[in-house]
Amino acid sequence: MQNLYSPGLQTFIAMLRNFQKALLPSPGSLIRSASLGPAPSPDSFRFALGSSSHPILSRAVVECVQQVKSKLGPDRTPHLCQLFVTADSYGSNHIRFGGAYVQECLSDPGSPSPVVIGGVVQRILGSGSGGVNGQGVSLMAASLPNVRLFPFHAASTGLPELEQGTWRDLMMCSSGRSSAASTGADDGGVERGPGARPRQRTAGILLAEPHFIAVEELLGRLRGALPSAPWLGGVLQPAAWGPGASLRGALFLNSQTHDEGAVGCMMQGPLRFDQLCWQGCRPVGRIAKVTGCKGNILTHLDGLPALLVMQRLFTEMEDSDRLLPLHVGLDASGGGSAFIARNFGGFNSAEASLHVAVPELTEGSLLQLHVRDANWSQKGVSTCLQEYADHLPGALAQDPSQLGAWLYSCSSASHDEAAAISRTMPHLPLQGAKCGAEFGQWGAEEKATMLSFSSNFGFLQHAST
Repeated sequence: MQNLYSPGLQTFIAMLRNFQKALLPSPGSLIRSASLGPAPSPDSFRFALGSSSHPILSRAVVECVQQVKSKLGPDRTPHLCQLFVTADSYGSNHIRFGGAYVQECLSDPGSPSPVVIGGVVQRILGSGSGGVNGQGVSLMAASLPNVRLFPFHAASTGLPELEQGTWRDLMMCSSGRSSAASTGADDGGVERGPGARPRQRTAGILLAEPHFIAVEELLGRLRGALPSAPWLGGVLQPAAWGPGASLRGALFLNSQTHDEGAVGCMMQGPLRFDQLCWQGCRPVGRIAKVTGCKGNILTHLDGLPALLVMQRLFTEMEDSDRLLPLHVGLDASGGGSAFIARNFGGFNSAEASLHVAVPELTEGSLLQLHVRDANWSQKGVSTCLQEYADHLPGALAQDPSQLGAWLYSCSSASHDEAAAISRTMPHLPLQGAKCGAEFGQWGAEEKATMLSFSSNFGFLQHAST
């Protein structure tokens, strides 16, 4: 076939192609715009979670470290790490080196080692927890530019000695009021005005071993020193050292492992630390007032013998509620909005009194029966998380690695927090553990206390996000 050549036609086709090229972006620019997007600020926080079920602890830690390094990227250094190890996965001779393994793997020449806290837990929770039934190793790494860290170990109720800095450093900094609501109504610690910088705030994580019975008094002392700082944490797994050994737990603090007391870390800087708590026990029936008590023995309610009043409250319950595990809710504030579920410790029929599983009761406290309701509690957890997710800033929705989440959940509660997180914030780095008791804020009380049957979330972000 003869090739027809027309100079005018070829010129027109060339002009048309040039016109199309001018209108359409190049393939390279399309790839860059889709993959890169706006670069996060170098001052923003970044979080990464690693997990492993490898049977050798040192190898499991290495795998976790490799994961968090890859997720953080080459330009990010971890400043704070929380390490959880399950009790039945590794022998006590290896567990004692858990924190040291992490510090060794994450230490770079010329830069300080990251702060490592954590311990041995019953079960690991969170996204990518690894292993069967949450068994193995979990490592949460946080890159926190411009945040000062104050790790400590406490063996008594007095203010512990800080490994970095002093209490004077902490107390002199204005921490402001921390947001505990899921509505996002707080300004996040951002001072408004030309040239304003994020306000310096303080927040803390506290982990205790189960035989440290003075932990509530220690928590009160910490609240007194830093009244506006939120605290989050829990009581970890007993018998971490194996059968026939110490029944105490194991707590990690940097390269050391402690079998008594508590460990923790306070963070101070341009941060926002939101707390969400949902209790797994539903209130039922009317409210009574504690009018007589001795220690943890409840003698009178509403001026009548306590056992008599409790029997009346039980008979007034719905038949379906009587089939659920029964607890007593106490509100020491007397306001009726911060009931904390506690266990019954028995009763004395001769004296018509009851024992409650608390260190001490207070006259004037309010009491209401509570039942452990799995369906009700799961709905409450899901609702709280959804409301919080709906109010997150757009930057965090686009890049969830700028928001870190910790979870401390009661081992006796049947909450499925990981599933609720996956539905509402599927890519959020979340690390959690089942605990014997939890530290957090519940109800209208704006202070951390020891809770039971609850799910306690802490969400950490830069104050400017």
